[in-house]
Amino acid sequence: MHIKNIKTRYDMEKNSIPLMTFNKILATSCFILLLFCGSWHKGIEITRYVLIPLSLAFLYLFPEQRKKFFTSKELWLLTAFLGTACIGLLSGHHSLKGVDRILNWILALGAGFMAAATLGNKKSWLLAALPLGLISYTLGAILLHTFDYTEVNIFAPERLMLFYTDGTQANRLIILCGTAVLSSFFLAMPPQRNIFPRAFYACATGILFILSFLTNARTGFFALLLASAMMLLVTFKKSIKKIIIAGLILAAITLCIAQSPWAKKPAQRYKTVVTHVNTDESFRQRFFIWHAAWNTFAKSPLFGHGFSTFRRAYHNKYSAATKAPDFRKKYPCINPSTNNAHNFFLHFLAETGIVGCLLMLGFWGMVMWKGFRSPSMLGATIACVFLLSLLEFQMNMNLYDRHISTLLFTYAGIQASMETT
Repeated sequence: MHIKNIKTRYDMEKNSIPLMTFNKILATSCFILLLFCGSWHKGIEITRYVLIPLSLAFLYLFPEQRKKFFTSKELWLLTAFLGTACIGLLSGHHSLKGVDRILNWILALGAGFMAAATLGNKKSWLLAALPLGLISYTLGAILLHTFDYTEVNIFAPERLMLFYTDGTQANRLIILCGTAVLSSFFLAMPPQRNIFPRAFYACATGILFILSFLTNARTGFFALLLASAMMLLVTFKKSIKKIIIAGLILAAITLCIAQSPWAKKPAQRYKTVVTHVNTDESFRQRFFIWHAAWNTFAKSPLFGHGFSTFRRAYHNKYSAATKAPDFRKKYPCINPSTNNAHNFFLHFLAETGIVGCLLMLGFWGMVMWKGFRSPSMLGATIACVFLLSLLEFQMNMNLYDRHISTLLFTYAGIQASMETT
C-alpha cells in the first residue's frame, strides 16, 4: 500500500510538471505584456492579440480558476456595462466601434486575474514594477531632454511628449505616481528577513511622493493625501500611536516639500485652491462642461448619449450655446473642446445614462469593498488606489487614457483573483 501511494504521488508530480512550466511562462508573459500595455501609446490594442490566446489557454487548463473568473462580480459588472454601452450607442444611432475600449478593459481585468492567479503568493510582484518604472521614466525624461538636473519642472510638456502623445495632460501622471506611492508603501511594510528591499521601497515611497507633488495636479495630490491617510489607518489599525506618528511624518514631509525652494511654483498653484478658487481659470472652465454634461444626460437619462461620444455631444452644446448674447458673460472661461465631463458621475451619466453610471459606480465600489474587507494588505492597497482614482476623477475624468485604464483594470483583476472573508 505504501509503495502504491508513493507511485501515485510520483505520477501526479510528473504530470504536473508541464502545468508548472506553463504557469511560469504564463505569469511571465502576462507580466511583460501588462507593462508593455501600460507604457506604450497603443500597447493594449496590439498586445491583446497575444493576451487573448494566453487567456484561452489559461481558462482551458485551470477549470477552478475559470469558474472563479466567470463568477467574479467584477467581470459581471463590467460585462453588464458593456451591454448598456451597446444599447446606448444603438439607440443613439452611433457606431459600436467605441465599445472596443471596454473590451480592452475586460481584457486587462482578465490579464491581471491570470497573472495574479499564476503567481500565487508572489502576486505582489505585479505591484513592484510600477514604482521602478516611474522612477526610471523620470530619470529618462531628465537624461533624454537635458542634462540639467536642477530643472524643477520634470513634467514639462516637452518632456512628457517623449513618452505620451499629449504632453499637456500632466493630470494623468498623478494617478500613476499616486498608485506607485501606495504600491511602494505596501511593499515596504510586509515583514521580510532582508531589510534592504524594505529600505529601498521606503525610499521609493518618498521619491514618488515628491514626484506626485511636482505634477501640479491639485485634485489628484489632495486625493493622494486622503488615500494615504486611509492606507495608514488600514496598515496600523491596531495601534493608534503608530497612526498618529505616521500621520505626523506624512504631514511633516508634505510641509517640507511645500517650503522647499524648488517647489515654490507648484506650492503656489496648490494654494490657489484655498485662496483664489473662485477666480481660478482651470476650475472655472469646468462650469460650462458640467452644464453641458447635465443637459446631455437630461435628454437621454436612461442609457445616455452614447459611450465615448462626449466630445461630439459637447461640441453640439458649445456651438449652440455660443450663439446666446450673454454666453461670454456667463462663462468667461471656457474650453472649446473636451472628450470628458471632468467629473466621474456626470461623465457616465451623460454617456451611458443612469444604468451605465450605476454599473460603473458598482464596479468601483465592489473593488474597494472587497479590498477593505480583505485580510491581505494587498487588497487594501488596491482599494486605496481605486479610492485615489475616484477622487481624482471628480475633476479630471482620465479613465479613457490607455495607461490609466490598463493599470486600474489590471489591479481590479488582481483583486478579483483574491479570496475575501
